[in-house]
Amino acid sequence: MRDWYAEKGSEWDWGLVAEDDGVVGFVATAGARLDQLFVAPAHQGRGTGTRLLTTALTRMPPSVTLTVFEENGPARRFYERHGFRKVGRFLNETENAIELVYERGGAYGLPVATGAVS
Repeated sequence: MRDWYAEKGSEWDWGLVAEDDGVVGFVATAGARLDQLFVAPAHQGRGTGTRLLTTALTRMPPSVTLTVFEENGPARRFYERHGFRKVGRFLNETENAIELVYERGGAYGLPVATGAVS
């Protein structure tokens, strides 16, 4: 796993949130794709994910996509609260799980990503 992230390091635009006990969250984007958003479980529900997402959106094109595992209800609700809508689904053969494709802005006439979303 460490090698996989090391390889992606040069491809992604990164954002981190650090507190006294170290990094508690990160976001990684590649062009118009939100590729990774992670907040340590002990720090969830405190606005860290929203801050990471909001900052990333201000640095991305108006139409943004991401994928999320269908079984990850909390993440799906988080993205939906921030203006993302499901536009597709596919089988991730590596993980043998269904992934959903979400979009914000762009071809589906949804709000354009311009920063903070209430």
